[in-house]
Amino acid sequence: MSDSTKNPYSKDELRFRCTTTDTPITESSIRELISMVRAKVNTPTSVYPKTVLEGIISFLQNHSLHEFAGRSDHFKKNSFATSELAHALSYPDSSTRIKYLAYRYKFCQYPAQKILDDFPIVLVVEPTSVCNLRCEMCWWSDKSFTSEKSHMGWMDFGLFKDVVDEASEAGLCSMVFAGRGEPTLHPDFSKMVAYATQKGIIDVKINTNATKLTDKTSRELLEAGPALIVFSIDAHTKEDYEAIRRGAKFEEVTRNLKRFTELKKSEFPNSPTLSRVSMVVFKKSQDIEQARAYWAGLADEFASERATERLGIYESPLRPTENSPCSFLWERLYVLCDGRINPCDEDYKSTLWLGKIDQGHTIKSIWLGEKLQKMRADHMAKLKNNYSPCNRCCGF
Repeated sequence: MSDSTKNPYSKDELRFRCTTTDTPITESSIRELISMVRAKVNTPTSVYPKTVLEGIISFLQNHSLHEFAGRSDHFKKNSFATSELAHALSYPDSSTRIKYLAYRYKFCQYPAQKILDDFPIVLVVEPTSVCNLRCEMCWWSDKSFTSEKSHMGWMDFGLFKDVVDEASEAGLCSMVFAGRGEPTLHPDFSKMVAYATQKGIIDVKINTNATKLTDKTSRELLEAGPALIVFSIDAHTKEDYEAIRRGAKFEEVTRNLKRFTELKKSEFPNSPTLSRVSMVVFKKSQDIEQARAYWAGLADEFASERATERLGIYESPLRPTENSPCSFLWERLYVLCDGRINPCDEDYKSTLWLGKIDQGHTIKSIWLGEKLQKMRADHMAKLKNNYSPCNRCCGF
């Protein structure tokens, strides 16, 4: 294994870092993964392009203990992060491990190289746009958003099933439950998660503020078996937490996480679900290393991310036109609670919406459609400022 001092991924340069509390990665496990993928390269009936399989092998051969599971503004990523390898090894069979690695390779390389896949690599689904908190950095602190009734809503379960059915048939690997609201507020949320996992989507992720994480909800989610539950915490002290996460109580959320961990260990010891505490850093008082140590016993992973400007993005200063094209246009789509498809969640008022599923559109038709293709071409041609709020966004 490469020595950590030789790690080329400088922590100071990374927008997103993720560490695991228990890393089951050895040289032999890496060799095993390489052997699995090599066997697929020489299989005529393989569903994966040879370039993807060879790319996975190269990433595995370049392995090092780094924390970078996201995208970079500064360098070309050439290996999987420790957390990505841990996730791959958590799957019990070789076919799912390869499927996961192929998805992560595409996630890293396709947007960076402006390669367009037949379907979004990541699909973000918004169960509801309603939230119970008023976080300092969030659009729920923007009264022009919260006062507009058309922005508020709950996804119909029938619409959700249509989304998942199309995604499953297309071979989607990654579905994220997130958006402008708190997913666990939806009365059918656990049912939604279970449906997605049952349809074979291997990397189902949940973003939650953990305020509604009751014993009942925890059990239902662990039974559904998502790949990852992300607890958006952002601090390790009561003072910082309650200043950021307005409306939440630090003691209650801490208790919810402790109880979730206890239930997982006692009632679901073989659960495939991993947990992560997430910290978005935008204040000097937020200490990443202290927070990592504080939450270490209550989650499988700890992630930190540099904040991007979200609140007030429609009024913030214009960005220069030489900014790079937004990688989201080659990576993901957002399905809002009313069925509208958006290219980005920075556009929380959905001024850029591309179409609506219940108006005859499909996810694939929008992904490959003329409207989004023109947007990609304009971004490539340095015409990003033709779009709002792209003209005020730092890009991804």
